[in-house]
Amino acid sequence: MLIAQQLQHCGLQPANLCVEVTEGVLLSDSLGAEQAIRDLHALGIRLAIDDFGTGYSSLGYLRHLPISELNA
Repeated sequence: MLIAQQLQHCGLQPANLCVEVTEGVLLSDSLGAEQAIRDLHALGIRLAIDDFGTGYSSLGYLRHLPISELNA
């Protein structure tokens, strides 16, 4: 994974990185986005959902996805 390679190349800890995705990304390709989120979480990268609550997503995402932060 490119992100893992870059973290290693730069000597950064994965926990120091937070990847932010919009709620719209989750809605447009939920299966692909969910897998990418799980893969990033497995690397130790923190994840945030931006614009949460502006679309049709539910709090159910918070139960089954490893989300670290919400931005409303």
